[in-house]
Amino acid sequence: MQQLLDNQNRTLALASKESCDLAKENDHLKAILAKDKINQYEFTEANKKLLALSEDNKPLDKKEIADIVYEIYHYPSDHIDIIKTMRQWRKRRNQQEQEQEQEQQQQQQQQQYEEIELNS
Repeated sequence: MQQLLDNQNRTLALASKESCDLAKENDHLKAILAKDKINQYEFTEANKKLLALSEDNKPLDKKEIADIVYEIYHYPSDHIDIIKTMRQWRKRRNQQEQEQEQEQQQQQQQQQYEEIELNS
């Protein structure tokens, strides 16, 4: 009986520690979302697109986004399709940003060249 009680106490201690760790992670995510100001323009645009595609006419809000992030963070194996889509989107966006940076650099170089030509 004592051994069974000791095992139960160890199990309870481990479960308490895991619960505490999850609570800390949850608080951390909430703090990040609370600090992070989401651009109102982004909400407006997201709601326009969402309401055009959705039948329930329920606008997106910060709490819903936080719930979605929480769900993906804690259960990634259930949301592989979303993760795959986000990876593809991020890859395209990074490529677009790199192209824009290259274009800006080329424009700056062209301006510098033109200034040199004017000064010569």
